[in-house]
Amino acid sequence: MKYGPRKPRIPEFGWPEQQEVTALWGTSNTKPVVSVISHVYNQCKYIDEALAGMLMQKTRFPFEIIIRDDASSDGTAEMIRRYAEIYPDIVRPVFEKENMYTKGIKPISVTFPMTRGRYIAFCEGDDRWLDEAKLQIQHDFLESDRAYGAVHGNYYNLIRCLRGWKASVAVRRPEQIVFREGNIYKSLLAVNAIQTCTFMCRRDLMNDFRGTGLDVDSYPIGDWPLYLYIAHESRIGFIEKSISVYRKTPGSITNSGYPAAIARAFGTIRMIGDFCDYFGTDRETRQYAEAAQYRSVLWLALRSRDSGHFEEAWSWTKKHNPEYLAKARARLLRLAEKHAALRVLILTVSDLIEKAKIILLYRKFPSRS
Repeated sequence: MKYGPRKPRIPEFGWPEQQEVTALWGTSNTKPVVSVISHVYNQCKYIDEALAGMLMQKTRFPFEIIIRDDASSDGTAEMIRRYAEIYPDIVRPVFEKENMYTKGIKPISVTFPMTRGRYIAFCEGDDRWLDEAKLQIQHDFLESDRAYGAVHGNYYNLIRCLRGWKASVAVRRPEQIVFREGNIYKSLLAVNAIQTCTFMCRRDLMNDFRGTGLDVDSYPIGDWPLYLYIAHESRIGFIEKSISVYRKTPGSITNSGYPAAIARAFGTIRMIGDFCDYFGTDRETRQYAEAAQYRSVLWLALRSRDSGHFEEAWSWTKKHNPEYLAKARARLLRLAEKHAALRVLILTVSDLIEKAKIILLYRKFPSRS
């Protein structure tokens, strides 16, 4: 069997012509009201679904799609070129000749200056929008109340299983919404509860954020700082309906192994410190946010047998979050760290619990890849 770039193709099921999309705009002014930013790299398997979700949007205003390919080698760029030919008034492509991410250059530094809309939405190349009214709903929400700087929504987590893709709704209980809407800066500092593919914000706030010095390329999760800044400066809205799909693909930034996850946790701790210093956030809130990351490091280090980071996380947690290390849990963690057999047993049980969750909560989801 030969392996190589997948042949670029345009799906033929139910795709609108460009004039069908623009006819709904109801205006001769084609300046975009919403700019959609999409960053892609080697996502040939998924890019047609991602663009389908964007191009099926039914809006009463013009929108543009700024899609940047970071020197893909699998045929993704060729597919984007074809879409740009079919939808020249909507799709604005950017093609890098060499991979910029490996040089520490984040794609937003290229795409954001290109945006012309007063609102910014996002959809990466392996994610997908489900609701054809997503942009219209979020636009109307922000237009109705200036106190809100951004709005996001519920979504499906999509994972690859042996028999295809399975999905589960991310926000299942009403009490989970409390941490996702309103004045959520403090809770967002501890846990990133916003999924990029559901997010829309005001361009002026995003522009202000880029002038703060908090838009640091070395932060491990590029969008989280933006959410934090906007959450500090305004209220955040939330749509309970599942409007998008977030695909968890092997090798992506958030699914890249234990050592990378540990490094990401420590990078997040640095980010938390920077934001707290910038905004003068109180010490209790800062430690609450940092505690979540150190707890994560404890278990990640245990799994990867990283005794150095385990001890570092243990010492911090013992000093600042001692209630987490209750006698039973502390003894169990210590024994597991020292005895391989017990460690394997605990982690095996943990994995079985996660698999049980997938069986109980995840259902088959149609995907062409």
